[in-house]
Amino acid sequence: MDGDAHQLAQVVGNLLSHACTHTPPDSRIRVRVGATRCGPRTGGIDVPGRTSFGPVLLPGLEVCVIEVIDDGTGLGPEDARHVFGRFYRADPPATAEAEPGSGLGLSIASAIATAHGGRLDVPACATPA
Repeated sequence: MDGDAHQLAQVVGNLLSHACTHTPPDSRIRVRVGATRCGPRTGGIDVPGRTSFGPVLLPGLEVCVIEVIDDGTGLGPEDARHVFGRFYRADPPATAEAEPGSGLGLSIASAIATAHGGRLDVPACATPA
């Protein structure tokens, strides 16, 4: 399936913007791009500790993957369950100021991924720092 280049660029832009906005200035942000098959260790299916608003993909389905990984504190399980919801904003850590935003970026990115036959996954940290 061919994708809409503008919309897919918007997904990557939203993910990178979110990582830059919600991690400390000295955090490292990495982007990995590749192909894999859906599974418990690679995403695309529902497993404990990962959440998504998108539909479950078939285990073993070959998919293209874009990972945005940062050294930030991560999301607790409750925030991870809601992070793709419209207007949802997690509370900032006690040491940080609230960042401006509408709470729509990840919701829009998730909707675009779903429209392209994919989904966004996020792992939850058991105990955010």
